[in-house]
Amino acid sequence: MKILLFLLVTLTLGTGVTYPQQKKTTNNFTLTGHISGKQTLPIWFRYPDGNGKIIQQKVTVKNNLFVIMGYTSSPANVEFSNDFEPNGRIIKNYFGDLFIGPGAITVLMTGDDLSSAKIIGSMMQDDWNKLEQQKQPLYKVRDSLNKEMWKLSSAGNTPKNHEAHMLVGHKVNICDEQLKQADYKFIITHSNSYLSAYLTNYYYDWQKIKADSAKIFYNTFTTPVKYSVSGRLLQKGLAK
Repeated sequence: MKILLFLLVTLTLGTGVTYPQQKKTTNNFTLTGHISGKQTLPIWFRYPDGNGKIIQQKVTVKNNLFVIMGYTSSPANVEFSNDFEPNGRIIKNYFGDLFIGPGAITVLMTGDDLSSAKIIGSMMQDDWNKLEQQKQPLYKVRDSLNKEMWKLSSAGNTPKNHEAHMLVGHKVNICDEQLKQADYKFIITHSNSYLSAYLTNYYYDWQKIKADSAKIFYNTFTTPVKYSVSGRLLQKGLAK
């Protein structure tokens, strides 16, 4: 069965979508950072160049400004952090869910609080922001439920509290499922969005959806999205 699945995926994806390596010819994005407030910790920036290589560099900040120039083959997820271990693992104050692309991009930060980072000028970031805004009511419900669960846990492990905890936990699971369905709806209705490939790859990579569902999503993507950084990662994963 595993061999058959491999052959099916290979025939469906491998023969039709062969990705040639794209040679970097010149920088195609400029990221200008503006930091308000006191900045004391170092900032590291990491992003994929689109050829399977992760570029990691320390940001040089002068007068609360920094400029990063680089190359990426498509809009992609990037990471900011205050520190990395030698093997590249982020160890403190990491913030992702930020997206850049070719062109001029602006990032706004407040001091050492990387979670305050906002990116302007990226269409992939705009898609993410709109989707997150739509999910805000669900986030508020889930946060309220999580606080209720914490109160029940703090009140002691009595039969009554245990039953109430299980009931609230069930509601949290329903809320999580609704958030996931919101992402699925976005993927289905936005086949030309680079964010759709990113979301699909995330769910598949974390084994939250099966290969057949990921294939269905992938096959709806436009050609540029299939050739994107996230599209290539998804195709590579499915080909295994």
